[in-house]
Amino acid sequence: MFSGWALLWGGETHADYRGQGFYHKMVRHRLWYAYRYHCDFVAVYATRGTSQPILADMGFSVVETIDIYRPPNWQNARNNNTI
Repeated sequence: MFSGWALLWGGETHADYRGQGFYHKMVRHRLWYAYRYHCDFVAVYATRGTSQPILADMGFSVVETIDIYRPPNWQNARNNNTI
């Protein structure tokens, strides 16, 4: 949380428990904390195919989209301990 706003980042539901409302409940719990700490603004980083539809059902709207980039061969470098 920052001054007056909260960023909800890092929520995920294990594949075995998807479709049971756990992500929705987690977001609502985090919103309760934001409300409790008097946040005027809440933002969420969400994946379009999984989290975004749930957030839309909760009344969130897409304000902006971002693309995330990685260097070439990043996964290979990590696996070979070369970074």
